[in-house]
Amino acid sequence: MQTFTSSYMPLLLLLFLPFQSIFTWVAFSKWGNNYYEHIVMNAFLLSLIIILNIVVVYPILYLLQSSPFIFMSVQSLLSFIIMIFSIFWFFIGFYHDQTFEKIFLRLLLFIGLFIVFVVILSMLVAVVGFFFYGEKIQKMLMLTPK
Repeated sequence: MQTFTSSYMPLLLLLFLPFQSIFTWVAFSKWGNNYYEHIVMNAFLLSLIIILNIVVVYPILYLLQSSPFIFMSVQSLLSFIIMIFSIFWFFIGFYHDQTFEKIFLRLLLFIGLFIVFVVILSMLVAVVGFFFYGEKIQKMLMLTPK
């Protein structure tokens, strides 16, 4: 699963773009931008995150390729730091007429909504996966008696 998500991260982020836009639209709803403007903002933000990952994370990962555990840990940590930094930097720059505290609280609301969405989506995928592939998963995990 880790290999899949790291290999297809830009595609996965692009698939989450409409949902991310809904959550930023809800969090920043009183500040005068509609949903379609949030799609454009989040597409720009997504491209910024991907470019920063290519420029910053991948050269570091190239140096750490001999140690898989350190490689995966550093990749996850650096990507998370870049994503959080980019989100805060972008929205502070976009809503420059608002105070830092207001933007920070709205971003916490956005992050909370997005985490709840990802947890619910993960649970749905797990339930559907076990419904359709439960027997194969049990055999794979060797949970069935022999």
